[in-house]
Amino acid sequence: MTLRKQVMAMSILLLSLHLLNWHVPGQDQPPLVEETIYLKHTRMCLCGDGCDGNLLRLIRPLLSKRGSVEVACQEAQLIITDERPRVDKISKVALCYDNSTRPPEEREKECS
Repeated sequence: MTLRKQVMAMSILLLSLHLLNWHVPGQDQPPLVEETIYLKHTRMCLCGDGCDGNLLRLIRPLLSKRGSVEVACQEAQLIITDERPRVDKISKVALCYDNSTRPPEEREKECS
């Protein structure tokens, strides 16, 4: 089968799936959003001495399989990419942790 015929067959197949309204895996997933969280009091763990890794331990279990967290140490930022409800939850946890006056090990209990 030539490349042209293969492309034509694939196009017909995709069009027929669309017309028959068949389920295509991954099509019904919510969109990913990105949010930057600015930290004022927490020095993230990737920044070297005197850093705090507890916040990342709180955040990672809240991410979906498609979600991610990036740390911008110099800017004191977390960049969260995930579905909107998860991003909102992570943002609340991060801001609670960052604004807490308790020692880091007690902040985890307060903000989780």
